Amino acid sequence: MSRDQSQCRVQAAVVDFHAEASNEKMAFAHSFDGQASLIVGTHTHCPSADHQVLPGGTAFQSDLGMCGDYDSVIGMLKEPATIRFWRKMPGERLAPAEGVATLCGVFVETEDATGLAKRIAPLRQGGRWVRPGGQGQPLRSLVLIRQPVRCPVRFRPAAGVRIPDSASPDR
Repeated sequence: MSRDQSQCRVQAAVVDFHAEASNEKMAFAHSFDGQASLIVGTHTHCPSADHQVLPGGTAFQSDLGMCGDYDSVIGMLKEPATIRFWRKMPGERLAPAEGVATLCGVFVETEDATGLAKRIAPLRQGGRWVRPGGQGQPLRSLVLIRQPVRCPVRFRPAAGVRIPDSASPDR
């Protein structure tokens, strides 16, 4: 993806939107469709089933889910978390569940020329996501590209989307 104002070239732009409400994440994705390779939401720990490539070429999923033990309360031991819920009182410090972990994420294939998405597929591997009576399919490959962008990239709202001045990305 190329941005004239920043004079830099990146192969992909990924936006992680940490928010509670899926409608906020969806509105953000539609507003900046075509300017990022992928916009994903995080926060709820539960993977959503709304993965899609938006009309402008941005892949989107409102929540990736978590990487951890799904036989838990959002990755923490069940009993102390449940007691906190029912008593409505803080209790002991919550500890991570130590069962078999599930890896959740997405696989996105992008266009070489534009950096925009061609397809998106959910990635859920291991732990609770095995086939009944089976061991699940082994993870064949996992690619994590971690390359810091050393130049500012400014996003502009998609055509026809008006953002109030108080929420302008230029501020």
